[in-house]
Amino acid sequence: MTSKTDRPLKNLLEHYYSVLPKFPKCTDDFIFGVRGYPKEIAVQKAIIQHNAPNNLYWMVFDIDCEEAGASWIYTDSLAPNLIVSNPKNGHAHYFYGLKEPVHTQTGSRLAPIKYFGAIYQALVKDLEADVGYRQFLSKNPLNQSRWNVLRAAPDLYTLKDLAQGLDLEGPDGILNKKLNLLASGGRNCELFAHVSQWAYKECSKYSHQGSWFSAVLQQSHEYNFSFDFPLPSNEILSTAKSIANYTWEHCRHSIKEWGEPGRQKSIETRSGASNSKASKALQLKKDGYSAREIAQELNCARTYVYSLLEKAKKVSDL
Repeated sequence: MTSKTDRPLKNLLEHYYSVLPKFPKCTDDFIFGVRGYPKEIAVQKAIIQHNAPNNLYWMVFDIDCEEAGASWIYTDSLAPNLIVSNPKNGHAHYFYGLKEPVHTQTGSRLAPIKYFGAIYQALVKDLEADVGYRQFLSKNPLNQSRWNVLRAAPDLYTLKDLAQGLDLEGPDGILNKKLNLLASGGRNCELFAHVSQWAYKECSKYSHQGSWFSAVLQQSHEYNFSFDFPLPSNEILSTAKSIANYTWEHCRHSIKEWGEPGRQKSIETRSGASNSKASKALQLKKDGYSAREIAQELNCARTYVYSLLEKAKKVSDL
């Protein structure tokens, strides 16, 4: 850990600035609300949105204790890249930067999102961080007049780096449990996951793409209202449009359309098996077997033997 003037810290802060959203949400005090500004202005604020919409560049953890700056040492945890602490009470935010962002828009691979979430929740436990922190707004490391800013690890991490030493796949591993996407990926990730799951189930009920988009947009707005700090309308519109277009293209076939080929194949298979049994039952009957003996031979009920024989008779009469 070094002073705020060292070269590794400067590199991290330059990277932090470069990956900020173009119009991040920010504030100097929550009493005055949260608004979006161009990042050139937003970086002057005390609290800022650190991840861009649909791109997760940072894992951020809220450490609420007086000696939060050194908490990662006491818990024998992985060193954060940035430690931004409140000089008045010692509480801090830990920033772990990713070499490559995790994308959360519709159509993105689910595996990295799930891996990100599993690592985040495991680190929450490991660092003894606040489990209720929503990882949307954080102390701004570029505002060093308000916060103490230190760096611990000079290099960004891969997800694999962050996963080292964490129990993700064991009997109690986080990957074997339902992930809390709210905690792991922020509001965009949760909105994407919730509305997508809803859309996959509901899309087949709609016959017009326009009405489908309206339904997805309404669902997105309704879920957005559950957030303490709702996403802006333009982000809701973008997410809803992406989900609606993707599901309309890939999931709009009705259950009947998807199931008909399988149903027909099942009918043909069962019909063929039944005809085969009927033929065998008829041959056994000709060989002098009784209905009871045929039932034992075919491993079926005696009453079913009579049905098979009747079916075989009809086939032979054709």
